[in-house]
Amino acid sequence: MELRTYNLQYAQRPSPHSMDYKVCSSTGFMVNVLHVMQSLCSKVRVDSVDYYYHGNPESRVNFDKETRIAATEQQVTDWKQSLVEKELLKEIKFPTECFYLTADTHHVTLLPSIHLFKRNTKELHHINQAIKQIETQEKGTKQNVLLEKYRSRLKHVVMRQASLDSVLTESSFLSSSLSFYSNLAKWINTLLLGGEEADVR
Repeated sequence: MELRTYNLQYAQRPSPHSMDYKVCSSTGFMVNVLHVMQSLCSKVRVDSVDYYYHGNPESRVNFDKETRIAATEQQVTDWKQSLVEKELLKEIKFPTECFYLTADTHHVTLLPSIHLFKRNTKELHHINQAIKQIETQEKGTKQNVLLEKYRSRLKHVVMRQASLDSVLTESSFLSSSLSFYSNLAKWINTLLLGGEEADVR
């Protein structure tokens, strides 16, 4: 869990508009971590997850910048203090940490991977269109250089796209992801219906 927490600190979800794919690492490593986290979380029961984990000062996940519903920053601070005063904070156990860390791993891994997949698809279309356009032109040194450049880029993008495709469309990965999201939906639904009388802000 300590290793996973360390990974989270350096794998925050990047902005697709400002990310430089030439200098940033691929999402491959975090996808592998996600596989592991989903496997660990597969046997976690929703009713064993602590509803107040995100208010615990010892939480491994940083919730400070997350969206709040109908609560100011001061109200959240007061709420966290009330958890201590009412002795509602429990000892953090593995199922709770595993559940929250898996959810956070999805947040910083799956969405960027899907965005990159869509970006590659558009780039492949653009490169193929450029190659077709150059091939219809009169041959010359400039055209040959451009063709070589585009074909080299095409090979790189195809390999990257094939790698993403093999992961994101793999049946066991899709199955485990859907299973986790099903449990996550149950957990959120329990909160909305007031399960454990949870005032979780």
